[in-house]
Amino acid sequence: MVVGLLVYVGYRTREGLSLTRRVEVPAERMSQEPEIQYARSLVPVFGEELDDDIMSTAGQLASGDRGGATIDAIYVIEVPMSLPLDAHMPLEKLARAEEALRRAKRVGEEYEGVQVRTEVVRGRTVGSAIVEAARVRGVEVIVIGAEPPSRIKGGGVLGGIVGGRPQEIGEVVAYVLEKSPVRVLVTAPPDRDVPAESLDDTDPDLELGVTAR
Repeated sequence: MVVGLLVYVGYRTREGLSLTRRVEVPAERMSQEPEIQYARSLVPVFGEELDDDIMSTAGQLASGDRGGATIDAIYVIEVPMSLPLDAHMPLEKLARAEEALRRAKRVGEEYEGVQVRTEVVRGRTVGSAIVEAARVRGVEVIVIGAEPPSRIKGGGVLGGIVGGRPQEIGEVVAYVLEKSPVRVLVTAPPDRDVPAESLDDTDPDLELGVTAR
C-alpha cells in the first residue's frame, strides 16, 4: 500500500496534477479519432470485387485539405522462372489487368485532391513484386485487400501454413506484412456468413484494418 501511494504521488507530481482533485477527460476527447493521411499510397488490385473497397480506403486516407495526394495502383502479373520478365503475356491476361486498373483509377479519383497512377507490374511472385514496387516508388503505406489463406497443411517444408494466422491473412498478405518497408493496411471483405439484413453501415465488422510497422 505504501508503494502504491508513493507511485500515485510521484505520478501526480510529475504530471503537474493535484493530489486531491479528480481529473476529468472531456467526452469529445475520448471519442476523437486522429486524422491519418498519406501523400503517397500503393494499392495492389486483382480484378476482384474487393478492389473498390481497397481504393475507397486508400482514397479516404489520401484525401483532405492538403491535396496533392497520389495513389499508385498496380496490377501484378506473375511470370514463371522459366520465362524472362519481359516475355509475351496472353492478351486476355493483359486486358484483365488494364480493366482492373481503369476501374481503380475511377474509384480513387472520386476523392478530392487525389491523383491515381496505374501500372501493370511483372514479378516472380505477387508478394515480392508489391514490396519492390513500394520500395521503388517511396510510398508511405500499402493498402492491400485480404485474401483466403492457403489450405495446404504440413508446415513450412511442404509449403503449408506455419503457426496460426487470422482468416484474412493469406500467403501474399503475410509476405507483404513481413517484408514491407512501410506501413501496411489490410482491408478485409464483409463476413459472408452474416445475414445481409443484420448488417448496417456502422457495423465495425464490415471492414478490418490491420496495421504493421
